[in-house]
Amino acid sequence: MEVKRVGKRLWHTGLSFAIFLCLMLCACKAEKEMGDVSGTDIKQERDAVLNLGDEEGNSDAEEDSDPEGNTGVENSSGLDESEDTKASSGLKEDKGVKDASGLDKEADTKIVSCLDEESGSGNFYQWQNDSIYNVRSITTTYEEDEAYLSVTDYFGDVPVEIFGRSYEKDSGEWREQWELWCDLNYHGEPGSAGDLLQNGIPEGTISAFVIRTGSEAKEMFVTAQPCEADDVMDTADTRYWYTDRAIKFSVWNPNDMGKPIQTMCKYVEQYHYQGAFFGQYQMVDANFDGYMDFSWICHSGNQPRFYYLWLWDEKQGKFVEEPAYNEISSPVVDAKKKIISGWSRNSAATDGTTTFHKWIDGELLCVRNIFVWREIDANNYIMTVEDRIGGEMVEVYREEFELDGDFIAEREKWMDLDYHGEK
Repeated sequence: MEVKRVGKRLWHTGLSFAIFLCLMLCACKAEKEMGDVSGTDIKQERDAVLNLGDEEGNSDAEEDSDPEGNTGVENSSGLDESEDTKASSGLKEDKGVKDASGLDKEADTKIVSCLDEESGSGNFYQWQNDSIYNVRSITTTYEEDEAYLSVTDYFGDVPVEIFGRSYEKDSGEWREQWELWCDLNYHGEPGSAGDLLQNGIPEGTISAFVIRTGSEAKEMFVTAQPCEADDVMDTADTRYWYTDRAIKFSVWNPNDMGKPIQTMCKYVEQYHYQGAFFGQYQMVDANFDGYMDFSWICHSGNQPRFYYLWLWDEKQGKFVEEPAYNEISSPVVDAKKKIISGWSRNSAATDGTTTFHKWIDGELLCVRNIFVWREIDANNYIMTVEDRIGGEMVEVYREEFELDGDFIAEREKWMDLDYHGEK
């Protein structure tokens, strides 16, 4: 399959929002034992709402209950709001859970899981010391006839995407995998990266993911750690706005975490230096050679987002940076058309710049630019189109539109690279 999907898939929301999702969108339920959350029992367990608290809390509630057995006020979620419960979160005591949370595994823990079997999503949270922690997120995204299943485990507060695969949407394979990963004791096949990483991740990591690439589809582990700006290398031909913050990217063999296979240090703006967030990285076959590559965001505004890109080089056996990708705003990789498109808006209106890049003789080149802009205090929009002709970008179209004119329809025509104007 050509894929490939954006990796990420980091469900890094605020605590209150996470609990809101659990209560309102999922059927919260308690785990009797972590190994119980698998197979055909998942739907039943998902739909069940169990009593909250540990055995002692339940017995206390029973003593205070009325003859009908009601121990408190029932809210819209169907959960008991007695004083002995914890935020009506559907919790039940579980001890000695093996997970990647970095929490004390000897202490009593409480697990709340929110699963949606139909969509293939799921989140698992753990209570400890009156705080709740996300320990695993599972997402399934769909694109035409493909389903992409992603699993992120949390090592303390660090999200690590330990698994990601594409499946035929109607094959049922992705659902089988989803059921496996709903067991928090499952970390992938023995010897897989997800399994090996349970021993820990490098100190100082703010975000990380497992990527499968190369002719043998080997699993490699990529970590991001803040580093000194002086460590930045290879800045030529690369767009950057800040020089006081930097990230070190390390590529590891999960079987040997003693020393990384390669490291790359790059400037990033401060927001992308502090921690993990959704859309921070992408795993995608950007040059359509069948090998997975990865990118990392370095700058973003109200809409434009610029990324560094590293392509897997099979001959060298390592990732190699592609500077031209850094010039594309909000890149979208179309594997079927083998085009990388970009978009950057000029204002709150629909004017802006649309770009199209192709790989030509191993070089990533812009083949079309569509510009739409409005001069300050002007009463019209101007639209121009440039195409690559004879190795240079040449203007092939220019038109002015009234403010209420339909330049959008004209722009849509030019977004088809086979369109070259009216005959």
